[in-house]
Amino acid sequence: MVKKLYPVLFVFFVAAIAYTRFQGIHWGLPYPFHPDERNMANALEQLNCSSGSWLDCLNPHFFAYGQLPLYIAFFAIKIVHVVQGTLKQSISFVEATLALRFFAAFWSVVTVFISWKIMRSLRFFKNIATLQMFFISLPIFVFIPSLIQFAHFGTTESFLMFCYTAVCYSALQYIQNSWSDEKFAFYAALVSGLAVGTKISSVVFLVVPLVLLFFISIRKRKQFAFFKLIVRALQIVITSLLISVIVSPHTILHLADFLSAFRYESSVAQGSVEVFYTRQFFYSLPIWFQSVRIFPYALGWPIFILCIAGIVGLKRNAETVFLRMAFILYFLPAALLFTKWSRFMAPVFPLMTIFAAITLLTLFKKAQNIKNRLIKYIAVASLALVLVASVIPGIAYLSIYNNEDIRFTASKWMEKNILEGTLVLSETANVVDLPVGVKPFTSFDFYSLDSDVNLQNDLVEQIEASEYIVVPSRRLFANHTCLVPSDGFTYDRCRGLEEDYPILNEYYASLFSGKLGYKKVAEFHSYPKIQIFGKTLIEFPDESAEETWTVFDHPVIRVYKKIN
Repeated sequence: MVKKLYPVLFVFFVAAIAYTRFQGIHWGLPYPFHPDERNMANALEQLNCSSGSWLDCLNPHFFAYGQLPLYIAFFAIKIVHVVQGTLKQSISFVEATLALRFFAAFWSVVTVFISWKIMRSLRFFKNIATLQMFFISLPIFVFIPSLIQFAHFGTTESFLMFCYTAVCYSALQYIQNSWSDEKFAFYAALVSGLAVGTKISSVVFLVVPLVLLFFISIRKRKQFAFFKLIVRALQIVITSLLISVIVSPHTILHLADFLSAFRYESSVAQGSVEVFYTRQFFYSLPIWFQSVRIFPYALGWPIFILCIAGIVGLKRNAETVFLRMAFILYFLPAALLFTKWSRFMAPVFPLMTIFAAITLLTLFKKAQNIKNRLIKYIAVASLALVLVASVIPGIAYLSIYNNEDIRFTASKWMEKNILEGTLVLSETANVVDLPVGVKPFTSFDFYSLDSDVNLQNDLVEQIEASEYIVVPSRRLFANHTCLVPSDGFTYDRCRGLEEDYPILNEYYASLFSGKLGYKKVAEFHSYPKIQIFGKTLIEFPDESAEETWTVFDHPVIRVYKKIN
């Protein structure tokens, strides 16, 4: 009877996963609110095969990422055009964006199933009923905020999460002697090659199979083990690089352009080139920053705590040792970079979720073995509450895509309440200025304010002339002042920011306190929340998270009006 439920449960969870990844996939369109997504969509639009050789037509003239995700989306769109009878039609921005988002959502769904297969392959869970694993582990994977968010971004993160999880799965199969040396080497090279063809920094994925081979060769202690290690390692590296060239050929065909983009992106990541969108990382503390600014929001506090407990406390065996190693091999190099964007942690989010699920299943197993019936019921009930708490952040996060984009809501309010022709001061360097769909307000360069006397004089005039001031996101005031909490940074951050940006600090302190002569008349936010019949039951303010976690799809918008 129980086994008959498996197909029903499988369909239910597939539907739930698909809903969380695809619901609201059209958010923000037709406007390009996500800069990386916009760049990829623009590159996809440039793939024009109406003239020239087939190789030239596949040149995206964009090398921050590899061509694989662009080609997948391109051919998918062309198939749709064939079906519609519009093959000669050029690709629009909306088409390009939706295609990129579709495949991001698709790979996020596949990642859940690879994670499930990892869970089922662990020897520890061989004696645990499949039904129990369904109800304890799968809900966690369905409602993980990070997997939901990146499924809605037409960027590379969802695919890289899939690739790293797949590499780990193949390695576990090898550890468990389920796969031969040849099969493991082929699949590890294949998936790593696809990842490198998507983003060159994914070459770090190769470290996992290479380190695993090294330790296994030491354990075997055979005469020719080291020689076989070298041959197998070379096989994996060469095969993966060949695959990456096949799926991303213009990386080699236009090597100079690729190297130029690679040097720039590397310099930004290392902090040797200062750009306005990395200022949030000044004075940031590696590892601690991710622990307070990324993981609690990307996973939710319950999953993050369960993950830490799993990494630290799970029983040591070959499988858990490998999972820890796979996490550390990626996490540490990425965490120590100057730039600490949430997307840099994306490949290990599924692994962290696996650790959390293993921990919860382990606790359930121990609770069921308690002999005292009352204590047993209390323990199981408590763990059930933990499970519920673990999925709530993800359920709440869906509200961002179930509701109207907050920038549209704010724009409607501005159009209704601010008369046409009224002078309004706003901030530059947003991909789309507010209000959307109409002529933008004065977009002022606050980033250069402290270094440009002309801008300082101009700001005084703008403040005098403007009737409203719009703060479209936290990007400026949170990164240049200490008006928000400084968890994750060095103790001298506030003093340093006040010394580096004294005018900006004075401006925002005066604006927010009312001393500038303006009063806040509206604030618009779309924090993750759970509502029933229009009433908010629980809400998770997340403006303090790493900047890119909120500003792309749900920034907080503040409107100030001059006090007459």
